[in-house]
Amino acid sequence: MILPQHQNSTRRLARLPLLIGVLIALLAFWYLLPLRSIVPIPTCSLAARPRPESNSNVTHTQPRPHHSAILPDPPEHEPSWLLATIIGAQNQQRRNIIRASWQRVFASPNYDFRFIIADLDNDLWSPFLQAENDTYGDLIRLDGLAEDRHTANTIKTMEFVTALTTGRLPGIPSGKRYDWVSKVDDDTFIDPNAFHAEFLAEQPVNDMILVGMLYEGWQSGRNYSYPSGRFYTLSWPLASKLGSLYVANPIVNEHEDALIGRILYECNQDYNFIGFPYERSPNIGDGGPDNDAFINATTYIMHNMKEDKEYLQVASLFDRRGYNGKLLSGITSYDPTFPATKRRLDAVAQHEKEAEEKARKEAEEKEKKEAEMVQEKKKAETEQHAKEASKQEKVGAQVGQGSSASQEQELRDSRRRGKR
Repeated sequence: MILPQHQNSTRRLARLPLLIGVLIALLAFWYLLPLRSIVPIPTCSLAARPRPESNSNVTHTQPRPHHSAILPDPPEHEPSWLLATIIGAQNQQRRNIIRASWQRVFASPNYDFRFIIADLDNDLWSPFLQAENDTYGDLIRLDGLAEDRHTANTIKTMEFVTALTTGRLPGIPSGKRYDWVSKVDDDTFIDPNAFHAEFLAEQPVNDMILVGMLYEGWQSGRNYSYPSGRFYTLSWPLASKLGSLYVANPIVNEHEDALIGRILYECNQDYNFIGFPYERSPNIGDGGPDNDAFINATTYIMHNMKEDKEYLQVASLFDRRGYNGKLLSGITSYDPTFPATKRRLDAVAQHEKEAEEKARKEAEEKEKKEAEMVQEKKKAETEQHAKEASKQEKVGAQVGQGSSASQEQELRDSRRRGKR
């Protein structure tokens, strides 16, 4: 049966929204199709991922002077790099902050992020550390090495380097070779992309190279220079040589960063020290006006964030492109709520309080001495007056005695004359 014309038109109009919806869906699918190739930034360490074999004949990208554009991921054939953070076994919260900050933002298949802990003699912690490693796979424990401050400040790093280069490090396959090995403090935030572009990209990985913030020997009364322990990088040949030299000459009473320079110096080992300036690695935790605006596009290694809030605030200034240009109130405007600044202000206030107390005590001591001097002077004057009075009394007594004797003699003489 043929429908009337107006009914046919009504049905076509009813189908129109459906056709429009299908068209929109097709357009959306076509528009979003290229985004299927985008890979989200992983939220945990890439330590468990296989690393490409290193190639020393690679041509590196040119250094990037500023963080003005996104730095692309290095090509797969670029040298591999192990970044090992030396940290206490119990400091799980700081590890999570580091994982969620620069290790996540700057994740790359060519970077191997690990945490180096010592042997914590505490069964209560064992299941938590095991669960943490089961989740992230980035913990390396140095068995038999005490987990204490002295060990961390002396031999922990060299024990790690020695075990790594001799194939005895748990979690690293024996025979695995990295082109670069970096030691990172747990209070240090780094931008590995920017650092690599400026300081490592053009360096031959098979040479004896040490990159770090240079400490001259004269600054510490030593005969040798050495890198700041906040962050330094060794080429694999130098790391291997250091391991063997340390085994032959195990020094256990030297600070860990100075130990690097001392071993190389005492063994007369030639190497190339590439030093970066303090402006690349400021001590953010120092606080105070002298540190204003230190974080900028040329600071790659921020150090001394002892409190978690400090670390998080510094981390907020960086994204995949590096420094994002934001201002950190605690550093650029001397905000007293920023922990480092607060410590600095508290220290200044304490110093002023101590200075006032010292001045008050000195004033009281001076006043006391002056009062004692006045008393001593009065006492001396009183004694002097007493001596003079006593002397006068003696003189008077002597004069009186002499007068009496004269009178008695005259009386005797008068009596003699009367008898005559």
